[in-house]
Amino acid sequence: MKKILLTIALIAILAFSVFLSLSLNSPISQEAHFYIKFGVVPRSNFAYPFSPPVSMYRALQIGLESQDYDKISLIGMSVTADFVYAFTDTGAFVGGTGIVRQVATPPTNYSYTIVACAGVYEYAWAITINHATNPSNPPVGFCLVDAQTGSLLPKPIPP
Repeated sequence: MKKILLTIALIAILAFSVFLSLSLNSPISQEAHFYIKFGVVPRSNFAYPFSPPVSMYRALQIGLESQDYDKISLIGMSVTADFVYAFTDTGAFVGGTGIVRQVATPPTNYSYTIVACAGVYEYAWAITINHATNPSNPPVGFCLVDAQTGSLLPKPIPP
């Protein structure tokens, strides 16, 4: 009787250890990783079946970390990530980077376009941080993350 109980106990322990090993080694989704790190569920216009080279969640991480946001500082805040076409002014006045339009269809090419003596057009993620219950304009935090390289665009102008 003791051998049977010992065998059953060993099989149960083995089964549990295999289950635990599989659970710990399975990859965590970008969404889950983002929520664990920042504690918010972002809103987005991005519900389309295409993905830029830099994913929305990677862009969110880049943008929030660049502005020193964390789980504590985002309490009571809303975070939005919109996929946009942006223009960076590199002309005589170098006025910053602003949103031209939101993007709703997959582009054929994510490369930037240079307009001589004027600036650069490129696809980007617009990351906006605002108070959840009382949004303000300009937002509390705002940045633009290049959708091809993941770099921050200069002098972002909030919408």
